[in-house]
Amino acid sequence: MYNPNAPNELSIHPAKNPSLWTITRHGQSLADINGIKDSTDISIAPDGHGIVYRPNVEGEDWPGDKLFAYLVNGQTVPITIPPLLRVLDMTWGTTAWRIHY
Repeated sequence: MYNPNAPNELSIHPAKNPSLWTITRHGQSLADINGIKDSTDISIAPDGHGIVYRPNVEGEDWPGDKLFAYLVNGQTVPITIPPLLRVLDMTWGTTAWRIHY
């Protein structure tokens, strides 16, 4: 997955483990994130400089209680969700898929 408005910036693809995803930039692996059950739990910034993701944490009562942003500078930032609220879905920008052989 990548943002078509910034095709050469951050992108993300599933690794061998179905819940493990790899973040890349310019073809170089930057980080792995775990606990992603579906591609709808990931959103890429319009400028391609950030990826927001929602990991599924085993034992959590409500999926979507925790959000994180991975930034192009390598920083991972937690996004605070107010108490008693949960994220059902998220979108940040358009995404597209590349097929690699």
